Amino acid sequence: MKEKIVEILRIVTDDANIENESGLIDNEILNSLELMELITELEDTFGISIEMEEIKAENFNDIDAICRLVEKLGA
Repeated sequence: MKEKIVEILRIVTDDANIENESGLIDNEILNSLELMELITELEDTFGISIEMEEIKAENFNDIDAICRLVEKLGA
């Protein structure tokens, strides 16, 4: 799953070293448009639904946090 999330992040953002980044939201590596694209791709790829209350920095700040969110939502 982690590899697929990295692949999606590489499509969404042009950061070549995305897998080593932390603070994707806090450090503005992902802007709001990229975040929405990421959410759409995660939902489509993993067959999950990410509700508004789940869209917060702590769930998207790094790849491990995104993995935990996807696992929690049932992928």
